[in-house]
Amino acid sequence: AALPNRRIIDESYSRKRDATPMTTNLDGNPNSGRLVSLDAYRGLTMLLMASYGFGMWQLLGKSEWVASHPLWAEFARQFNHPVWEGCTLWDLIFPSFLFVIGVAMPHSYEKRAENGQSWRRQLVHAAWRGAVIFAIGVFLDSYHGGQLQLNFPVVLHKIGVCYVLAFLVLRFSPRVQLGIAGVLLVGHSLAYALYGDPETRRAVDQNVGHYVQHNWLHLEVRNGNTVMNAVTGTVNVIFGILCGRLLQSDRIMKQKLITMIVAGVATLVAGYALSYWIPINKWLWTSSYTLWTGGFTFLIMAFFYGVVEMLGYRRWTFPFVVVGMNSIMVYVFAGLFRDNINRGARLFFDPTPLADMPIVGPIVLSSLVLGVIWLFAYWLFRHRVFIKV
Repeated sequence: AALPNRRIIDESYSRKRDATPMTTNLDGNPNSGRLVSLDAYRGLTMLLMASYGFGMWQLLGKSEWVASHPLWAEFARQFNHPVWEGCTLWDLIFPSFLFVIGVAMPHSYEKRAENGQSWRRQLVHAAWRGAVIFAIGVFLDSYHGGQLQLNFPVVLHKIGVCYVLAFLVLRFSPRVQLGIAGVLLVGHSLAYALYGDPETRRAVDQNVGHYVQHNWLHLEVRNGNTVMNAVTGTVNVIFGILCGRLLQSDRIMKQKLITMIVAGVATLVAGYALSYWIPINKWLWTSSYTLWTGGFTFLIMAFFYGVVEMLGYRRWTFPFVVVGMNSIMVYVFAGLFRDNINRGARLFFDPTPLADMPIVGPIVLSSLVLGVIWLFAYWLFRHRVFIKV
């Protein structure tokens, strides 16, 4: 039987205000005690990803409009990646998804250990899950390209690899995990600093990542993205693991919130300071970018945790939770059918009357498409269909 639409927020997720255990996982099972704040954060991340930037990127190509509306142009810029260096709102989406995966990992694998699974068996499970996610990424990329192709790192490709790498440090103490994260950041930075000419070593086609991808793996390099990104991307997952362990701890909620805020601010400051030597660059996934985005993810998680878990305001998260409990499935659905939904929506939406307001047309059309995607997630939610990956 279908569940009542909003009652699940209060019933399936019911928990006492002073409860300290973190009880959620990555599997998408609607079991009681899930951490609503984590599902909401995951869902918001996926909705933003599926929104396709609300069509804002189309406006940035209109020089006259940009010159006439500098404030709107700056707002639109936040829904697009910088050409090379810098960071916008859009650059926080992928690190956020890596972060929330990490938050869920400690509880998920702790439950497996309690059920008698050995570390080796858990490793096989993690490797299988990473391979499946990677394969889905290959399928989506090939589907859009019209032929079988392997381009790394696209979104799901990278998630699959980072997930497995992060699992390898999951059983260590937080102090050791922090140390490993530091080694990965330093090693990544040194690799880029020691290769090539000092003036061009971070240029789009003259950096060490491009060399490894092109000469060792013989794979195409897209927008500067290379396999080296998986090294620092894993650090974003480790940040999530550290947060997940914090939420699992016996500390009271206030202490957890303060710790997340302090960690977020400290990581932001470290990223900003490092950017004077190593520019913030999403395409190279530099160490400064990892720290900068990692700081934001801690703070966003703290916001959701404070409002949802501590203050108890949960109903507003319903649209996000619906998506967050089937995030990978929603991503696949959007990847496969977004263009078709867009063409269908245009049959009922005529942007001609909005010609004098160019910003409204893309937003309305993208919102319609996003609404259809959300309705698909809601249909799954209502029928208790939660796809495991």
